[in-house]
Amino acid sequence: MKKHSWLLWLTALLPYLVLAALAMIFLSSDVPFFGDMMASVFHNNALYLIGALLICFAVATVLSVVHGVLAVRRQWDALSLVRTALVIKLFQIPAYLLIFAVGVLSLITIFTIPFTIGLFLLDVFMLVLSGIIVLAASINAIRQGQMPLQKTILFVLMQFVFCADVFAAFAFYRALKKAVVL
Repeated sequence: MKKHSWLLWLTALLPYLVLAALAMIFLSSDVPFFGDMMASVFHNNALYLIGALLICFAVATVLSVVHGVLAVRRQWDALSLVRTALVIKLFQIPAYLLIFAVGVLSLITIFTIPFTIGLFLLDVFMLVLSGIIVLAASINAIRQGQMPLQKTILFVLMQFVFCADVFAAFAFYRALKKAVVL
């Protein structure tokens, strides 16, 4: 990963912050660590915790957009950008699986269905943030003559589909690697 990828550290950690928030909300009475965190940092107020999470989302959004703009303006290496996106996506898989499980469990009662919808929207938002990196890589790959427009459009569109994003990022990485070698 290149030195510019430090801008994306919060984007990579967002699903794990969501999991930490879920753990503090649901396990604070059972697990002393989460209870202590909830009491000392958020004063046992879930709204403070959600506010802190929203601030993290806002900062991650700004950093991802700045990274994408810088990547396009400075024409950073497309292969390096796709590799960074792929590492982030692979790193996030365990958190997405746990968030999905919590979302499915929340479908059990009618009262927790809005919670499932909220988790789904958070997942979509996190998917968009990691897709920004591939979008920048696509623009640079086209500019650098490494990929045709039609192929990159498909890879970019797949970045916004759950599960397909990882496979598309991997396929894009392989295609770019072959193009760079040639």
